[in-house]
Amino acid sequence: MTEFNASILQLQDLEFSLFNIPDYQRPYIWSIKETRQLWEDILLSIEQKKNDYRIGTIILHNNKETHRLDIVDGQQRLTTLSLLLYLLSDKSVELPCQCFLEQKQFLHKNSIENIQNNAIEIQQWINDELEDSEIVLKYVLTQCSMVEIRVNSITEAFQMFDSQNGRGLTLEAYNLLKAYHLRYFGDLPEEEKILHDRTWESSARNNDEKDYLKQLIDEQLYRTRIWSRHYPAYSFTKKTIGEFKGCGTCNLKYPYQNFVNSQQLKTDSKNVVRFADDGLSPITQINQSIVNGTSFFEYIQNYVKMYKLLFLQSHLHQHLMFFADFYKDYCIGFKKKGDYYLLELYKSLVMLVFDKFGIVGLKKYHQLLYAYVFRFRLEKKFVKFDSVAQFPAGTITQIHHAKDLLDLNFIKKPALADIHKQVNNHNNGIVERFFNQYFNVNIR
Repeated sequence: MTEFNASILQLQDLEFSLFNIPDYQRPYIWSIKETRQLWEDILLSIEQKKNDYRIGTIILHNNKETHRLDIVDGQQRLTTLSLLLYLLSDKSVELPCQCFLEQKQFLHKNSIENIQNNAIEIQQWINDELEDSEIVLKYVLTQCSMVEIRVNSITEAFQMFDSQNGRGLTLEAYNLLKAYHLRYFGDLPEEEKILHDRTWESSARNNDEKDYLKQLIDEQLYRTRIWSRHYPAYSFTKKTIGEFKGCGTCNLKYPYQNFVNSQQLKTDSKNVVRFADDGLSPITQINQSIVNGTSFFEYIQNYVKMYKLLFLQSHLHQHLMFFADFYKDYCIGFKKKGDYYLLELYKSLVMLVFDKFGIVGLKKYHQLLYAYVFRFRLEKKFVKFDSVAQFPAGTITQIHHAKDLLDLNFIKKPALADIHKQVNNHNNGIVERFFNQYFNVNIR
């Protein structure tokens, strides 16, 4: 049974001094837009003379080792409210929220930047829109409240987070997956649970602020798994997270159903270098059966490594320079939405072939796969998401069932067939350059 304590507390009663943002949490990402919405909601509540304005729920993990309250859910709101309270105050009396802001918890550059930007805007709003900031400060402290849920176990905290956000509008589907699989950790030590969650979150943090974990799961994993069963693959949503909910209590004899025999990997020199020395697992497969808990996290992290290796870091690996150069020349610089739909499909095919046949397979088929996918751009006036969702199912099924590289020769016929160009087509210069150079097809 989940043990927790739930209370409705005014903001002045929240123990800000005990709040801690654990390492596995993401940076503070609220922009001026979200901050402005909270500001306007509070002012409207004051105008309407509401005695109690409820600002959502926060979930806290009572960390007995640190004697702090780790914020599992609610970091964005608590940080913004702390900032608001601090700026509304006259600074002569130290508020608990000030202690929270000054505890050097915001080390990520995105957090610092967003806090600074929001602080400037809030101060401007206070100066321009308030006649008496003391009235607003008192209202926020004494008449704004939150539901505070304290949970003693990190697993229970994430289970609570899952339940709390499962029907929400903003939580990404893949983060519900994280919460779902954390509950299968059982008696695993708390530090190992936190390590898995920290690794998951760090996979989504990048300097360019693009969430590659979401990208990988939504596109290259979810849609490939659906296509491999010969079905159209649409968007990954909360309604379809069941694709990654697998076996929890049963013992699968062959959970990693890769067609490459693991014993052969040890004896066949051609297969030993399937992934060279890149730290990728030789016995996982994108379409494998899902085992709940730690196995799921290991599965995801293996493909995080593969995604980064192929599409972000291939130029750093001598054995992948051929693909790095190709990807830079023919996969960068697209401007139309339809081009991006096709690019994600191409990346999915590349990962699937690389997953099964390593560098040798990638080197032999990366150009043919490109021709197979992007001829669609030259033959169709418009490339729509729905069309791409239905386009490759049969192809991915055949790649999925391929036993050796010869089984992939089927791709040559559709890839090299004559291109039937539409009149007044919205073409792509990058794609046209590819066909001109590699297949001597003069598109112009």
